Amino acid sequence: VIRNLMVPLVLSCSVDHWDMSLVPLLAQFCHITFNCLQRNWSDIMERLTTHQPNEDEEQMISHEVLQHQLTINLTRQYLILIETVCLKRKEITTGTFSGGSHTTSSDGIDDMVDVSMETSNIQGGKGQQLSDLAVHLMRNETMQRILFFSVFAPLTWMDGHTTRKCINLATLIFDKISVTEFGEDVILQLMEQVLMAFQTHGEDPAITLLLTTLALQIYETAVLHVPSLCHMMASLPQCDQMKVDKFNQKVIAKANDPSNKVTKFTKWKREEFKKLLSGIIGTPLGQLHKRTPVFLDLPSLIVKKEHRMRARHRDTTAIEDVSCLFGDDDL
Repeated sequence: VIRNLMVPLVLSCSVDHWDMSLVPLLAQFCHITFNCLQRNWSDIMERLTTHQPNEDEEQMISHEVLQHQLTINLTRQYLILIETVCLKRKEITTGTFSGGSHTTSSDGIDDMVDVSMETSNIQGGKGQQLSDLAVHLMRNETMQRILFFSVFAPLTWMDGHTTRKCINLATLIFDKISVTEFGEDVILQLMEQVLMAFQTHGEDPAITLLLTTLALQIYETAVLHVPSLCHMMASLPQCDQMKVDKFNQKVIAKANDPSNKVTKFTKWKREEFKKLLSGIIGTPLGQLHKRTPVFLDLPSLIVKKEHRMRARHRDTTAIEDVSCLFGDDDL
């Protein structure tokens, strides 16, 4: 349904029919699909945390692996739909999609979907921008909530590929849309999802860095409008209100200092903010089973009496010939 109906519909629907045709269909489909994925990922996380041996464990594991793979595939297909909705597409020429040709298969079904699955007519790289459709849907209360949770809830799902994609989408959303349009409750729920993602993906340093940047972006843009973010940060393990206030004061002081370079200031902010999150960041996988090295005194070497006598003899007698160093004493 996603590949053959929803993605082509989003690509081809005109602006005049967004409210009448596209929004109701997207609202129903995304609501059903997201709830299904959320339930599946919750079951997967529960099995990982509460595993109990069973007599039919081999058959049960096969079923769980199959369900896991199907859930990952459906998640990535659903994310393609969300990207198609949220990211700005390149100009579409007549009969072409994503730079490819618009062909028709033998059974009369357009093959444009296969091409759209690769890039979904989305600008790639650093030139990605939020689409006009996404901005329009954000003004719809139902679709705004669905899109927010479709982007932020997968941050806690155990799929690194999906997490990276969602972090990219979340960054674009906060760059384009003012936080005043979100509401305090929505901001707190989104920040909560980002903080929970640290516990799921803390073993991946690359994802941890991306999550830290996203959390800092949300905090900086929303803390003035949502003071409750300070209390949320202060409630984290190994963090308190004093540390949060100290961070805010340092950021304001350094931001007003004209001698600070932008790159160094951004890196400093990220490192300081990461210290506030240290209590919830998971352990990197490479450090998970690392044992603390313990250095003990080495035992003394047992030296034979004969060798000891020879060493004492060499110390008390002047060496006139160095040949004894390279040969046997009997020679």
